[in-house]
Amino acid sequence: MTDALEHPEASARVYRAALRLNASEPGVRQSLAQVLSRQGKGNEARPLLGPDGASAASDAATRAALCDGKLKRKRYAQAKRVLSARLHEFGARFR
Repeated sequence: MTDALEHPEASARVYRAALRLNASEPGVRQSLAQVLSRQGKGNEARPLLGPDGASAASDAATRAALCDGKLKRKRYAQAKRVLSARLHEFGARFR
């Protein structure tokens, strides 16, 4: 992931190429979504996560990247929704 942080444009190109080879690979989809989110490209990242966008992001890093992008753009209500969806899922596991 260090390379993705240091070279986000190149990382995005590699992940896109990997998706062209295997579009159903969830790990590559999530990695690309993380890179795009960190670049502030949440609109491009959300479709990679499925029809529910951020609410479908299953790993903490992807959700954190989506939230971070929203916070950087001062979209506080949207960031809260991303976090709230995860908290709701987390709480449901322990009921």
